[in-house]
Amino acid sequence: MVFRPEVLMIRLDDIIPVPIATYWPMIEVYARRAEIGGVSQIESGQARADNLSERQVTGQAAQLAFNLYQFGDVHAYRVSRWHADANPKKGDGGSDVPGLNLDVKGRRMRYGDDVAEYLRSGKLPVRPKERHRDFVYVLVYVRMDVTKAYIFGWLHEADLPRKVDQSGTFKGAFTVPAARVNPYPKLRWWRDGKNGAIG
Repeated sequence: MVFRPEVLMIRLDDIIPVPIATYWPMIEVYARRAEIGGVSQIESGQARADNLSERQVTGQAAQLAFNLYQFGDVHAYRVSRWHADANPKKGDGGSDVPGLNLDVKGRRMRYGDDVAEYLRSGKLPVRPKERHRDFVYVLVYVRMDVTKAYIFGWLHEADLPRKVDQSGTFKGAFTVPAARVNPYPKLRWWRDGKNGAIG
């Protein structure tokens, strides 16, 4: 795929909502564990210390939501957290699904719950240390109350820009507007032998 920055790749109805309210206790536990020894590439120094808890919650909620949607349960998420807890100083090497070249990028919905606003103004940020050859990055926005997450879409590492932002919130990061990621496939899990097919 050749990235064309002038093309809007996703629409509002491409964004996938994932309810996660019932998983709050799990998110909270893993966020606290990640806070103790986790490694964040977004900020460093005092800014990171001030925002660590929120960032950890956002990251864990986004990762759980993606795994829940992709696999139909949170088993893979719990496995990835087990590995992270066993090696707290090492980080995850960029992989948010064990053994897979996929990195979930969680962002918080700080300015209200209107998803369309983040489609217009949101970004997928990737710091240089997070950029890994042939990786896939998935953009997930999380509501402030952590009751729901939204999978916006994905982007291949080769389609990230060559230069980092020179100013703003993501200074020093490679960024792509949220509206220019690829739509994630609409998946449907079979339940009780039924796949919900029409007809």
